[in-house]
Amino acid sequence: MCGIFGIVTRSGRGEVEAILDRAVGALAHRGPDDAGRQIFHDERSGMTVGLGHRRLSILDLSSAGHQPMVDQSTGNSIVYNGEVFNFRQLRQEMETAGHRFESETDTEVILKSFGARGIEAITPWRGMFAFGIWEQEAGRLSLVRDRLGIKPLYYFEGADFFIFGSEIRALLASGLVPRRLSHAGVESFLSYGSVEDPLTIIEGIYAVLPGHRLEYRDGRVESKPYWEIRVDERAKEELVPKEELVDEIASLTREAVRLRTVADVPISLFLSGGIDSSAILSLLRQEGSRDIRTFSVNFREAEYNEQEYAELVARRYGTVHTSVMLTEVEVLAKIPAALGSLDQPSIDGINTWVVSEATAAAGLKVALSGLGGDEGFLGYRYFRTIARDEKLRKMVSHVPEGLRAVASAAIRATSTGASATKLSELLRSGSLDLPTVKLRRKLFTDRQREELIRSSPDPIRSIEDERARKWHAAWTARQMENCRNGDSI
Repeated sequence: MCGIFGIVTRSGRGEVEAILDRAVGALAHRGPDDAGRQIFHDERSGMTVGLGHRRLSILDLSSAGHQPMVDQSTGNSIVYNGEVFNFRQLRQEMETAGHRFESETDTEVILKSFGARGIEAITPWRGMFAFGIWEQEAGRLSLVRDRLGIKPLYYFEGADFFIFGSEIRALLASGLVPRRLSHAGVESFLSYGSVEDPLTIIEGIYAVLPGHRLEYRDGRVESKPYWEIRVDERAKEELVPKEELVDEIASLTREAVRLRTVADVPISLFLSGGIDSSAILSLLRQEGSRDIRTFSVNFREAEYNEQEYAELVARRYGTVHTSVMLTEVEVLAKIPAALGSLDQPSIDGINTWVVSEATAAAGLKVALSGLGGDEGFLGYRYFRTIARDEKLRKMVSHVPEGLRAVASAAIRATSTGASATKLSELLRSGSLDLPTVKLRRKLFTDRQREELIRSSPDPIRSIEDERARKWHAAWTARQMENCRNGDSI
């Protein structure tokens, strides 16, 4: 990963230099191999533009990959984090069209193709990316985040400035953002174990939405989608036999793994022993990868220990395996450092931090994981009953509130345990309009969440930025409508 930061402001060069130093310095852990900055004045708007970058070298380890990178033919400048795996093919097509390149990086391919075709250039890109690009001729800053939001990208708009970065900590380090918790962001975390985009845990800082391009020009911000997940009409209408779809998914998964081995440094793998990471390891072997390093985190408590499965798979494929065994005391000891590294709270953050620590200690920069596999391939247990549960949810949502309240009271009186409490509270709440998947993911009921916020030793401000609520409500409504129509997921 790399770290990016940028600012468009009416302030002078000296102040921008100080802001860049603070913000880019806060991103040093994301890019230990190189650092760069660029500051210039935009004559048309009268604004000062500053771009900063921290580099983790994965492709073209030479100085030719230094950022910010400028396209001399257009004057456009870019700071970029990510990897477009099929960039060599894209480069060949552009060279055929007359473009010339000075490096072996995907950064230059992105910069030149975006300059030539704008947002349409993204259509053939295969990868994960977050970048800010100053388009000189248009006097416009464009922020673009990959289709599924793998790479983070945040921004904050002030009265006479606009800043963006890879991490919230960089925006805070700029000294331009008030350090206030977002009420809506905290509610989101207590509901789902993470903060849902475009909200963040800090008031006024927002995430660029997945599959979106955000533009800042003349003091105005506009966000537009360039991509959405669409249901395959062939599968929807059952026009293709199931076996053919299974074969197609297998082929696409194999290609996805192959593309992610494009690097000029060694590749490793987070191996849990589950189906997702085990399948990736199998496909790595099928694609001819050798000398694979695998890493797993395990716990002495039998209930949470997956060591047996991870080591079984590692032996099966002959990897050099590192198993990090943790006790409860060791986990508690690591929490301060782990929390200090997390940009936002996450219920899965500690495990990821520990296995990443072990991988970094081994001198490795790139690690594959099965993250997202359970969601994409319905791996969680509750997916088995989701169709039944959805029918039940719709039936119950039409029951009068008075009858639901009676049923809720009966459950509280006759049952104990977390599941019974959640069901009782759900019947009394207005959350039955949510899709069943979201209801299943909820950690705390509405009442429990409110009690946690009220009991906080440092009470969270109850007045939230209205734009945060509107953006979040609009985004959620759009996704729910897509689900109901079957047009996207």
